[in-house]
Order: sequence, then structure tokens, then C-alpha cells
Amino acid sequence: MTRRDSWRLAGAVWDAAWRYHRRPLAEIVAFARQPARPMTGAESEEVVRLAQLYRAAVAWLPLPRKCLIRSFVLLRFLQRSGLGADWVFGVRTWPFSAHCWLQLGDMALDDHAERLVGYEPIFVVG
Repeated sequence: MTRRDSWRLAGAVWDAAWRYHRRPLAEIVAFARQPARPMTGAESEEVVRLAQLYRAAVAWLPLPRKCLIRSFVLLRFLQRSGLGADWVFGVRTWPFSAHCWLQLGDMALDDHAERLVGYEPIFVVG
């Protein structure tokens, strides 16, 4: 992880403290929403690299193990790096469960595809 990556990740954690904690979901989503734009192949590779860095670092970050905040922080990390991904919210009906994750195309960035198969996407922030 470069120094620049570290600062951007720290900034994303800062965003969680100021823009996530005790805020309604609509406000969190509005803050994270950015205009969609096409990505080059090099940018897509950078998204994957940053997501891998995040997965390695997340255990050491002062974050709860909840999907919503972890996906928010990864999305802000990508956005602070000039990139983005789709923030997908999904549900399953029996037993009821809700989950969210980041996705680039058909690739999950912060979860395992096997786990996500059981969820039906109902909302995408991209």
C-alpha cells in the first residue's frame, strides 16, 4: 500500500465517522452517490487492486463487521481515488436477510460470489 493509498483509506474512515455514523440510510446513500462514468481497463484494474488492499486492511480498521459500513468505506476509498463501483443492496426472503456489497461489472469487490447468489438485488447506487 502506498502512502497515497493509506491517506485515501484514512479519509474514507473519516468519512464514515462524519457521514455515516447515526445518519439515515437515505442521507448515507445521497452522500456516496456519484455520477456514473465509463471506466477504462486500467481504471478497472486499479479498482480491483484497491479492493484487494482494502480486504487486507479492513481487519485492522476501527469498523464494525457490518456490510453497510464496510461497503460504504470501500466505496469512499475508491471515490477518493477517482474511481467508483456499484453499491448493491439485496435481500432474500426465507429466512429474510438483507445484505449489501460493491460490484464492478459482475465481480464482487468486498464479498464472495458464492454468498451473494442467494440475494436478489433490489437497489443499486452507482
